[in-house]
This record gives sequence, C-alpha cells and structure tokens, in this order.
Amino acid sequence: MPFPQIDPMASSAEISQLAQEYAARIIALHPTAVLCQGEFIYCHALVERLLAVGITVVAATSERVVEESYGDGVNEKIVNFQFVQFREYCR
Repeated sequence: MPFPQIDPMASSAEISQLAQEYAARIIALHPTAVLCQGEFIYCHALVERLLAVGITVVAATSERVVEESYGDGVNEKIVNFQFVQFREYCR
C-alpha cells in the first residue's frame, strides 16, 4: 500500500484521522506484519493503532556509507544506504 501524501500544513487532528483511515484499510487486509516508515507524527499514530490490534510493525534499518572525494575544484559525495535488518516497533 503506498504511503499517503502528508500535507505539511495538516493539523494533528487531520493526521490522526488519516492514520485512522489507513489503519482500518490495513487491518482489513489481515497482514502478518507491516513496514511503516515516513512522516513521524503519522507513523506514530498508525503504529499505535496497528500494535493495539496485535499487528507486528517493523522499520528497516540501514548502514549509511559515505564516500567523499576532492580534487580539481570538484567535491563529490556519494551516500549509500545498505540494508541491515528489520527492527520491530514495541509498545
């Protein structure tokens, strides 16, 4: 399920309502687990709702690997994120 567009001007009440709507849609699918990452307030609201009904919720963890090179007036920075594991949200 795609992550919803979160309006940066939305109120906390609007975010709560959006999380409630998505939680109902997700719960209806009877998932074993849900990956939830994104806008912090929305994710918190959604994770709380999913955990309350016994759905396992996880986030992906990664190692940030940065390569930097300098020379001839050019500075280059390459950032790679290498998946490490899924970490389970807890209550």
